Amino acid sequence: MSNLFPYTFQATGNKFLFSNDAGDFFLSSEQFLDRLVKGRLTNTDNHYLLRKGFAFNEEHDFYYNSYLSKIKQKKYIREKLSYIIVIPTLRCDLACDYCQVSRASLGAKGFDWTDEITQAFKTFLSAHSDTKIKIEFQGGEPSLRMDIIEEVVAHCDKEGLNADFIICTNLNTLPEALRKLLDRSDFFVSTSIDGPAELHTNNRTKNEHTTSSVLENYGKIQRECGADK
Repeated sequence: MSNLFPYTFQATGNKFLFSNDAGDFFLSSEQFLDRLVKGRLTNTDNHYLLRKGFAFNEEHDFYYNSYLSKIKQKKYIREKLSYIIVIPTLRCDLACDYCQVSRASLGAKGFDWTDEITQAFKTFLSAHSDTKIKIEFQGGEPSLRMDIIEEVVAHCDKEGLNADFIICTNLNTLPEALRKLLDRSDFFVSTSIDGPAELHTNNRTKNEHTTSSVLENYGKIQRECGADK
């Protein structure tokens, strides 16, 4: 029997999802789990675990070194940052069914960057002026604080920072300040369309009028700025 690396598993439907610290995963049956728990793995099971990165035959063989290499890559910390995600506000004008953040309602207080936080971030950026960086504005809905985004972009220009910018927006609205930033060659949009308009409405906007606005704004950016934007 092969030697197993540490792993975890959990039920998902009528299958079991196995994963390890290297990022490898696979789905198994209850029968496989039973054989694993009872130490009755077949040769086929062992070969499968080797191929999936969950086992090795002996220390420093191909499977062992491959696992360690993946662990090293996951834990490696670069000396210089190249990608920075910032969240100027947690407020959002939508309440998507599958929202992955702790969003706050549109009128909530205390969920935006203060002037002190904005200044601290600009100081942080100045310390990374010798490397190419990408700054992504997320939320909440970051277009609610275009003033902060404009201030960060202006700071990068002033400091001569080599930066690209992305705003991750729901495109509910297309503020004039955002449209002006889109004229820049280094400013891009990231958004999500769930599929057909009806699906987007059910999951996100909850009304057809808002969905129409989203699709209209999406098309407007495509026409005026090009698909690369």
